[in-house]
Amino acid sequence: MRRIIRSATPPSSLGSEKVLSALELFSNKSTYHTTDAHNSLYKSSDVMVELRKQHSGMCVYCEKDLTDNTPHVEHFRPKSHYWWLAYSWDNLFLSCEECNVRKGDKFEASSKQTSPDARWREDRHNLSSQLNESEVPSLLHPCEIETELEFSFTCDGIAKALSERASYTYSTVQLGREQCVYRRKKLVDDLKIRVQERVFEGEDVTAAVLSEIKSFYGKALKLSGEYPSFRMHLVRSKKLSSFLSEAFSDEPWPVDSSV
Repeated sequence: MRRIIRSATPPSSLGSEKVLSALELFSNKSTYHTTDAHNSLYKSSDVMVELRKQHSGMCVYCEKDLTDNTPHVEHFRPKSHYWWLAYSWDNLFLSCEECNVRKGDKFEASSKQTSPDARWREDRHNLSSQLNESEVPSLLHPCEIETELEFSFTCDGIAKALSERASYTYSTVQLGREQCVYRRKKLVDDLKIRVQERVFEGEDVTAAVLSEIKSFYGKALKLSGEYPSFRMHLVRSKKLSSFLSEAFSDEPWPVDSSV
């Protein structure tokens, strides 16, 4: 899970007459009214384009690449309780099906707001973020997370929560599920295989390792490869260097070489 940089300007469709009419209906009923028409409003094409861009095509929680998968629009604060935030730009994120289903309507906070803020008609696109101070949600907020302080990883793809909120998030969306662990571990296994192939072709093992680590890390910095938080942690903590040093111990190379 990494920090998402949110654009200040919401997609224009979130201010449409259909959205406003739907919110008025929810207000009268004091609840979200689930219909295909209402659900489609927060999945408009301009919303999906902007979410894909801001999430670099990855799930907000597990960081799985969604290029070949149908992404889900995730409501950080569930619309079943916070109906007035159903179309609020700062409450919408992109997730994979697995994380979205596991989270569902789960949302714990120190003090849940039970009635809509009077500003929902004029300033709803900033209300969800503003609630973070008064409610203090148990779930880590994607726009506020400091990933390196919340999670650590092993080269085997295993994630470890480092705080109470990280632990709640980890268990809620099950970041330790088999698929996530397997895909993270495969990144390291594939890197090792590439090094082996380069060495087999005659390249110096030190040069091959450092080159592959730079590429591995570069994809995290450029957000061009899935699981960027995992990649960054392994390189910055030097766990990846230590792992590869041991794997190619017959031809030692400098473990602490900079990337």
